[in-house]
Amino acid sequence: MGSKKILIASLMILVLLQPIPMSLAYCWASPDWGYAYNEIYLDWPELTSEYQPPCTLRLQAKAIGLASGKAIGYMYVNAKATATSVVTAEIKWYMQGKLVMTSSAPWPSDADSYVKIKFQVYDSTIGKWVNDRVIYEKHATLAGISIDQTFIKSVDITLLKDHTYIFRLYAECGAYVIADATAISDFATSKFEDGVPVYNRRIEWRYIDVPNTQPVGGCPYVSTWDGTGYVTDNNLLPTSEDPNRVGDVQDYYVLQTPLTRRNGLYSLKISEFEQEHDYLDQVRLIAVDHATDVSIAVTQDGQILTYKNPNPPTSAVDSFGNDVTPHLSAIDGDYYQGVPGSYLEMDFGDVDSDTAKLVMTVDCKCPMQVQVLNSTGDWWTIETVYPRANFATEIIDLPPYLPHAHPHLKVRLLLINQKIDFVGLDTSPQAETTVQYGRLVSAIHSHYGNIKPMLKLSDDIYAELIPGQEIELHFWLPPHQQGTRDYLLFTEGHYTPFTG
Repeated sequence: MGSKKILIASLMILVLLQPIPMSLAYCWASPDWGYAYNEIYLDWPELTSEYQPPCTLRLQAKAIGLASGKAIGYMYVNAKATATSVVTAEIKWYMQGKLVMTSSAPWPSDADSYVKIKFQVYDSTIGKWVNDRVIYEKHATLAGISIDQTFIKSVDITLLKDHTYIFRLYAECGAYVIADATAISDFATSKFEDGVPVYNRRIEWRYIDVPNTQPVGGCPYVSTWDGTGYVTDNNLLPTSEDPNRVGDVQDYYVLQTPLTRRNGLYSLKISEFEQEHDYLDQVRLIAVDHATDVSIAVTQDGQILTYKNPNPPTSAVDSFGNDVTPHLSAIDGDYYQGVPGSYLEMDFGDVDSDTAKLVMTVDCKCPMQVQVLNSTGDWWTIETVYPRANFATEIIDLPPYLPHAHPHLKVRLLLINQKIDFVGLDTSPQAETTVQYGRLVSAIHSHYGNIKPMLKLSDDIYAELIPGQEIELHFWLPPHQQGTRDYLLFTEGHYTPFTG
């Protein structure tokens, strides 16, 4: 499977023997039969000490949305690593915030469904499950599952040095759990404010992606008219997340979804999906016409570069010593995903070109530093790539850095949870491009109506968006005559957390 999935019917805990930064995960899921949605919010405290057994990971989850409509309490998971590197898993049930002391349970009935809970451990270093045990099983009547007993089960697993483990609490048939992946350092706790709905019925397995850390590539989002409707493309103004930002930021983004004329005009929407307050100063649609045998990408400062067939690295190794070259050799969905504190090191061989460009296809939920090995053998940060919520092409113009780099070009990407589908080096000459700026015909705010004057100039007069609002934009551009046309959206502004 190309992407990393977390089974809705499971709780997965990624165990890495290193510290992790503060992280958040926020996730929605709605079962097709429409009982209740899941709303999961995790808050991991900042960890500063390095891993030294013993360590403790505690997770608490509240269950809602029974078929009978009753909340059933809390599930408590405690995984401990002792000084001898043995993990003990402990599971308890709570009702209304209190530990249920009774131990009775209805057993069994052919007419019942059941909840079977397994505790599984996967050693990703050797690629094998090292534990798969049923630790709890209970049948339920059609009125709903009423957990009225306390159960405490222990499972011992030996942790080997320098191995990476995935701990999974796996609930079969009735219980759903959605969770984040994280790393264990000295101590970590998390609380699920809502979630883990339990339904008294069999279901088909459903999957959902949950990021390992807070998806900092936030709002606003742009959608394009593709001829039948608006299609969500990606987020805008990602450098608003830069803690050192002062004032507005400028964002250049090559649209990835189709853009089709509608009544002679190109139509887009900018929407606030999440919990930010957006301030938009200027928006421009730019057409870039070029030959069909080249592609374009835009640097973070707005330089339009062309590339043809970037060559993947001759070798790519992650910080754990794994050869990951095949994952980066093509844009095919077979990506490599980092974990907090990891990196990728790539070798491109000898490079002596005044047109060298580093081309990457990245789903970058967190800022990612790009480094090159310099002539003195030290790693030199040349750029920080800021996040998009969905895969997008990033390009870095390398000539300014090559005079100081080692002749044998090595590139390192410092990762948190980024997905890297492709990295390549392109040395083709810059191709001719024709740039045309669209004329903004209308800008209609879903709440305030016509706001076109606010978006035409860079003048600190802002069009604002708060959660649930959007702006519909219409641009006019002359049709392209030959070759290929890509569309570049320029936005200027910033966003802050919504406090209303």
